[in-house]
Amino acid sequence: MAKADLHVHSRYSDHPTEWFLQRLGASESYTEPEAIYRRALAEGMDFVTITDHNDIRGAQELQDRYPNRVIPGVESTTYFPEDGCKAHLLIYGLDSSQFRKIQSLRKSIYALRDYLLEQDLVHSLAHATHAVNDTLSPDHLEKFLLLFNHFEGINGARNRSFNQGWIHFLGTLEEERLEQLSKKHGIDPAGTDPWIKGITGGSDDHAGLLIGRTWTETDAPAGTPRDFLEAIREKKTRAGGVHNDFRTMSFGFYKIAMEFSRTKPVTVSQSFAEQIQGFLFNNQKLSLTSALKLGRLRSRKAGPVMNRLADLVDTIATLDESSGIESRIDTIYEKITAISDEFLKEFSRSVTTHLATGNLWSLVRSISASLPGFFLSAPFVSTFLHMYKKRDLLPQLKERWGVPPEEETREILWFTDTLEDLNGVSVTLSHIATLAEVQKRPIRIVTSLNSHDQKLPSSVINLPPLSEIPLPYYEDLLLRIPSFLRALKVMFDHDPREIYISSPGPIGLLGLALGKLAQVKTTAVYHTDFSREITEITGDLTLGNLVESCTRWFFQSSDEILVPTLEYKAILAERGFDVSRMKLFRRGIDTERFIPGATLSPEAKAIIHSRPFGAEHKIVYTGRISQDKNLDFLICVQKRLRERGCQVCLFLAGDGPYRRELEAATQDSPDVVFTGRLKNGEIPGLLSMADLFVFPSTTDTFGMSVLEALACGVPCIVSDCGGPSELVAQGKSGFIVPVEDPEEWAQAIEKVLRMKSLAPAEYQTMCRQAREGAVRNHDWNSVLDEITGVA
Repeated sequence: MAKADLHVHSRYSDHPTEWFLQRLGASESYTEPEAIYRRALAEGMDFVTITDHNDIRGAQELQDRYPNRVIPGVESTTYFPEDGCKAHLLIYGLDSSQFRKIQSLRKSIYALRDYLLEQDLVHSLAHATHAVNDTLSPDHLEKFLLLFNHFEGINGARNRSFNQGWIHFLGTLEEERLEQLSKKHGIDPAGTDPWIKGITGGSDDHAGLLIGRTWTETDAPAGTPRDFLEAIREKKTRAGGVHNDFRTMSFGFYKIAMEFSRTKPVTVSQSFAEQIQGFLFNNQKLSLTSALKLGRLRSRKAGPVMNRLADLVDTIATLDESSGIESRIDTIYEKITAISDEFLKEFSRSVTTHLATGNLWSLVRSISASLPGFFLSAPFVSTFLHMYKKRDLLPQLKERWGVPPEEETREILWFTDTLEDLNGVSVTLSHIATLAEVQKRPIRIVTSLNSHDQKLPSSVINLPPLSEIPLPYYEDLLLRIPSFLRALKVMFDHDPREIYISSPGPIGLLGLALGKLAQVKTTAVYHTDFSREITEITGDLTLGNLVESCTRWFFQSSDEILVPTLEYKAILAERGFDVSRMKLFRRGIDTERFIPGATLSPEAKAIIHSRPFGAEHKIVYTGRISQDKNLDFLICVQKRLRERGCQVCLFLAGDGPYRRELEAATQDSPDVVFTGRLKNGEIPGLLSMADLFVFPSTTDTFGMSVLEALACGVPCIVSDCGGPSELVAQGKSGFIVPVEDPEEWAQAIEKVLRMKSLAPAEYQTMCRQAREGAVRNHDWNSVLDEITGVA
């Protein structure tokens, strides 16, 4: 077997395409040709090549020294003359005169290809699905298939899904397809069996780190460079080795940046920086002088950032010299993440403090002080974008051809700011997380929680918060800000096919940003009408409009918007949301837990019976105790019932910012009982003991509490505004009543309670219909089948 890394760059590739290196003013590579040769042989390569961009000086240097081991090469930038679309073509075995001719012809990919065929020069199209200048389209891919018979199958700068997807696609080509494409584009394919493509592989290394880790191999024994080229020409080669990830690529950028710094005038601090570079990339030992400087970095006065930097160097200094590049990258990424996180922590603290005090000048200074942290993250963001650029290109071509997608299980990442709080969103996502774990569904819930004793389902990915900010008007809720670089790694490792977002807070924004970076579909679920809630709580229409503008921007930035009810689809359309991107979001209910006749735990019984009331009937509300839930209205209704002599006790189960004030207002009303927050397992028992469930909120987009009550076979009375009205079948499972007048609600409640006392069969029918409707329309299995695409 013979092997060669057929895609490597040296210091003669001096025009970087990446933003990070362009901003620095650095070259694309600083690797010496001799270093490439030695590294390739050390990695087990039989032959060595250098493929600099439009330059053969590095390859010629090596060929002059090692003619029996070196294959001269070049990565030629060529163009489609009709639209300027760029492509990179790897060409091998050329001499100086051929190179000069190639340089004169490369402005036209057609003329260049014809010349290569005429000269019988071996060539392979590099990273075919990577958009070099963002103009690549499915039409260009079709033309590639006609123009070239050899393609780079594994490019070491691309991730696994891109490389494997392209190799798999090339294997599906048939003669008939090539004939159709030839007629369509007016291009004649060359050679015999042009639908069978030859495959090469190369590291596409720029920093001297990955040479020989991706390669082209043939089963023939190592002979001469000419023999190896002949094996490529005859399509008897395959690609092998590793694929890349964004961290490895960023690591290369850092090395190039450090090598660039060595070209500048040397200072004492730069000398120390070179020592650090030796640790990072070459396993060099730290000098005594530099070790002393490192010790001074680590001190109480130095601050957390400098201490983290000292940790970075300390850790690398103790790494085993035999440790591989993956181990070093893992370690360094963790340490760089820790440094970046310290900047983010300080930024969050400063923003919170200075906004509260109105000190804008200090806020600007804090932002400026945090810029190094953002700059530290920039290479990772840049390489992440590079990895996923135009990821929809090949799927578009497959769809055009009617080629079925490869069978693969790719996850959905579901981002949420709330998971353990008292609200319908948390209840929904907690149950999805549990079902995903039990049923092994490809769904992962991504959130940010502080460490606690409760074990999370394996389907939950927790990004520990760096800082927490209380949410105004929702004092029991905290906005948690996690590590961006840790989230970036989660995104790459899981490589989801779609992102769902359930809240427009920091975690939701993170999900939206990661979706854009990875170019995957983002679906935002409109759970909560924050603008209406804020207006109800504060009475400030201006603030409500501001919140509306922000949330509208958030949801309009997603690819699809899931709305809980048809009514809210119409409401949002009137408020300027794009109705063409809206779909109905079905929610499920655990019909095995929420059942009629569920029993109360002794603890819950003690809470409920802690105040005597002696009432004949029990009505229940569950949910957040906040002003936007219209609970003052419900207290007025209860007062009407009391004045009529109705023996009714109202139970308010839950907690929230308005509970203390509401309790104080009803302290002389023994028929109003606040249970506080109950555990999820206690709620079915509370609902089952109720004669009626009441939900006067006008701002809820769905009403999970209502659905839970219906599943327990409890008739419901809800307002005619918002989502709950679509859950209740009027006159069958309850009543939908306007909230303008407490008298109408009092009469509706009396009607149901009289029915229970005087027409028990009719009441039982209503209870049965409540249960049947919930089970029929809200089965979790069918909901999750729909989300995950199970037929």
